[in-house]
Amino acid sequence: MSSTLALQTRLKELSTALAQIHPLVHRLRNFTTAIGQGDEARLELGAEIHARLKEAEEEMELLKVEVEALETTGAGGRRKGGADSAEKDAERERVVGLAARLAEDLKR
Repeated sequence: MSSTLALQTRLKELSTALAQIHPLVHRLRNFTTAIGQGDEARLELGAEIHARLKEAEEEMELLKVEVEALETTGAGGRRKGGADSAEKDAERERVVGLAARLAEDLKR
């Protein structure tokens, strides 16, 4: 379960990183050439957004491999019954769901 917890922590960190990108995109979308906001500033903001999205995409690719491994392990590990197995399955499903939501958020 510790690997599941570590994976969940990394997914939450990625979620936080994506949440920090949203205001930058909004700022770029509403960018005006007011005093101090010339083309250079707009290009810098665009480059920063691009760099952060690229980092997020790379992290998502790494996490996707780990989530797929978790799903595979989960499918084979359901032979035993019991509360512990059900708890692990539920935790796995939460992690898989979070990863899917982040992947969609990253696409948007």
